[in-house]
Amino acid sequence: MRADICLMPKRILIADDEPDAVQLLEFYLQRAGFELAVATDGEQAVQLARETPPDLIVLDLLLPKLDGFEVCKALRGEPRTARVPVLMLTAFSSAEACETGLELGADDYLVKASSPREIVARINKLLERGTTSVVA
Repeated sequence: MRADICLMPKRILIADDEPDAVQLLEFYLQRAGFELAVATDGEQAVQLARETPPDLIVLDLLLPKLDGFEVCKALRGEPRTARVPVLMLTAFSSAEACETGLELGADDYLVKASSPREIVARINKLLERGTTSVVA
């Protein structure tokens, strides 16, 4: 095996329908060396994840067609995507939404007010650990 194959950038799927949020994430994640794919609705997120499972998914809850909870549930139910780490990044700051997200299989939960540097740091930790649950 060639050494440069191991150094391929990690692929992250951003599932968010807010252009400003996507643009900010793209800027910081590309700067951190990640390869990105973007889905602007829940159905597209599931389809993209099924076609080419990413190394990690950043998932908003308020998505058109399928909400983030349903996306997470669908992906956890499929062998190809069941172990892909999911970071829920949403405007919902309630304990109930966080608990529901984690119960459905999210590996971490952050409120969109979090700094981009914190988001990148959490993504890096999730990728290092695999699918270990972390609560914010």
